[in-house]
Amino acid sequence: MITIVYYTSNTENSAFEEKIRQILVADSCGLPIISVSHKPIALGENICVGDVGRSSYNQWRQLQIGAQAAKTKFIALAESDFLYSKEHFTIKVTREDLFYAPLRVFQLCTMKNRVHKFIPMYRRYREGTSIVGRDYLLTALESMLGEETWKAGIEPPSKMLPHLFFGRNSVLYHNTIPVVTFRTDAGMHQHIHDDHPTGIDELPFWGNAQNLIKEYNQNE
Repeated sequence: MITIVYYTSNTENSAFEEKIRQILVADSCGLPIISVSHKPIALGENICVGDVGRSSYNQWRQLQIGAQAAKTKFIALAESDFLYSKEHFTIKVTREDLFYAPLRVFQLCTMKNRVHKFIPMYRRYREGTSIVGRDYLLTALESMLGEETWKAGIEPPSKMLPHLFFGRNSVLYHNTIPVVTFRTDAGMHQHIHDDHPTGIDELPFWGNAQNLIKEYNQNE
């Protein structure tokens, strides 16, 4: 069985993040959810860590806390700016020493003066779409994080932790419904590649990029 671990610093537009959570619950197929947040939220079993500050380090520490609390063999990562689907949470996972990630993942920039199209996401940035064995995930996180509890402050790209997939077994599975991640003004990292030559206006299931931005309260 799979536990969904949702982690957030609660810095996105509140209406936007609430809608993300509602869709996550609707598409979770009844899987248990553990949420790890900076502020209390009503999502599954909530673990509030308080105002520890935003950073990649803290993001992965929150994931670690959620995975440690889980009782299942597998963990599905869920971030506060991602749209998944029922298909994603029902894929067949068998190997516990493997990160499973979807083949079709697109980012959608909502910031002003950026290209508002669906842009294919590079493989190494897809940690937030992973489903992975709990023990394998915890081993990876422990090797990345060490013993320090929290580190506040958003790191520049050159100082960020290695990607969670780094040096780990991973595989891409074929998904018919793409996974979409929003890139917003409130996001932790602004170094977004939005000039990809294959950016598109429409995606199966999700529809038009501009309409999706409006639907998720990102036109304010």
